[in-house]
Amino acid sequence: MELLTPKIVTDGGPWAIHNMPCGVCGNSHAVYNLHIGAFEPCWECQRKGWRTSKIPEWRLWFKR
Repeated sequence: MELLTPKIVTDGGPWAIHNMPCGVCGNSHAVYNLHIGAFEPCWECQRKGWRTSKIPEWRLWFKR
């Protein structure tokens, strides 16, 4: 299986065209959030309550 390389076209304004599918349903285009530079689920999946979240990288430090 070949991995998709997202292609994003914008002029810096409040719009962007891209080829990334929705990460939840895979049927519609994902929503590209220009403010944070990340893809979110399509509008239909967002209406159903799906959201994108980032799990923090946990580092455990032990003292011996």
